[in-house]
Amino acid sequence: MELHQIILNNKTVSVPKREPSAPKGLFSNILHKKVKSPDITGTLVKSEDTASVAIGTITRDMPTVSHLLVKHPKYKKNCWHIIHAEINQNKPFIKIKAGETIYIDPATSEITWGKKQVFKPSLVAGDQNPDHLDKPDEILSTQLIDAVKQYIGTSHKKIDCYELVVNGIKSLGYRYYGQEGIKNNLMKMAVHDRLPVNAYLTGEGLTEKTGKIVVSKSYENIDNPAKIARKFIHEIKPLVKEGSILSFSMLTKGHTGIISKRKNQWTFINSGFMDNSVGKNVNINEVGEEFLTDEIKNWFTLAKKQREPLKITIGTLDKKKLEMFI
Repeated sequence: MELHQIILNNKTVSVPKREPSAPKGLFSNILHKKVKSPDITGTLVKSEDTASVAIGTITRDMPTVSHLLVKHPKYKKNCWHIIHAEINQNKPFIKIKAGETIYIDPATSEITWGKKQVFKPSLVAGDQNPDHLDKPDEILSTQLIDAVKQYIGTSHKKIDCYELVVNGIKSLGYRYYGQEGIKNNLMKMAVHDRLPVNAYLTGEGLTEKTGKIVVSKSYENIDNPAKIARKFIHEIKPLVKEGSILSFSMLTKGHTGIISKRKNQWTFINSGFMDNSVGKNVNINEVGEEFLTDEIKNWFTLAKKQREPLKITIGTLDKKKLEMFI
């Protein structure tokens, strides 16, 4: 179970993260045995040594697993939760060839096709240590830094903090716009979760849906921002990696950017008011690089001033999750 730490009256307590309740019937207790299951067309197909149900075949008109799920009367409402379920996160959906029959296990929501395959289980959010990141993810994080650095000096009017991260991801070759892009995917998931359509169009939402959450901490009743900030900075030191996406979230404000390093000092590449800039351009609204510790202290101070809770999220891009957007 993932635990989130929450600061209440200067006391840290760990509470279990509330996960969205599973759709009724999606994870029912079904015995695994040989069965004959109807596919989407109503014909019977035999699934060897599994209780999986055929949901259709990949074709030119149905080129992806999501197309098949959306068209299926039973699974269409849960399409995106199934695709992003932990058991399916590391599967190479984009490599499925036309003609493959796709199966789903009603008990676990696992998607399979072709011959029986073994997939590496994904890490559970909250147990992830950046030292355990796969090499491809480390390379991706490094590339993300280079991608956003090219925008340094650009006016905030032309690109805001969220757009900066999005442009960085787009520069790596991933689709953000379009029917099968990241944005549309996030909007569909928000609608499914009965949230405003733009609920996940934030740094935090982007990280959670396309990456791995490394740090997620919430603070309430902040009475000594400097002290709490110092403690938080100390706690994240062994967890932070270059190329991580850092997001601040309050009730009325939010901000996001990329963690980097300059001369052995942690920095924060973002678009906004540069009051902690490592360069010469200070107190100007643009894409720039600031001292990370000073930026963190600023947000704790702002949360106290506004009398609002503050949530801080740090995560890294997940190459496996992003494969479906190539």
